[in-house]
Amino acid sequence: MEVKIRPAVVGDIPAISKLLSELGEIMHNLTGGSRINIENTLRKMFQIPEIYYTIIAERNGAYAGLCSAVFYKTLLHKGGTALINELVVKKEYRNEGIGRMLVENMIMEARKRGMDEIEVGTEKSNIKAAGFYKKIGFDMEYILFGKEFGR
Repeated sequence: MEVKIRPAVVGDIPAISKLLSELGEIMHNLTGGSRINIENTLRKMFQIPEIYYTIIAERNGAYAGLCSAVFYKTLLHKGGTALINELVVKKEYRNEGIGRMLVENMIMEARKRGMDEIEVGTEKSNIKAAGFYKKIGFDMEYILFGKEFGR
């Protein structure tokens, strides 16, 4: 199994959009199911690479997964914080270590950019994802509250 991790490029946008569909109902609820909305947002994100960064995993030349993060400054962290927003591995490639490889590569990028930490959140009900992050060395540090705005 050959897995290659690389930075995403604009030409990957349709494939990224398709990979995000692996998130199913969550993505549908957040985007209204519109690939056009996702692709337009991705195009805007690619224009600000110092803040938004996405990496792709390819297995034997096929898209296998992605990890997307945002890098930002805070008053409490001099170097800044990296926040993983999306981690997706296609169902047929799960449990092969690809998710771990993506996160490890994102950690390397965060360190290269001088970030002080990397964080990730998951749905409260997603026990499997929480277990994965704990298994690869993340600790539960905070309770994050959210408030959705009606559209």
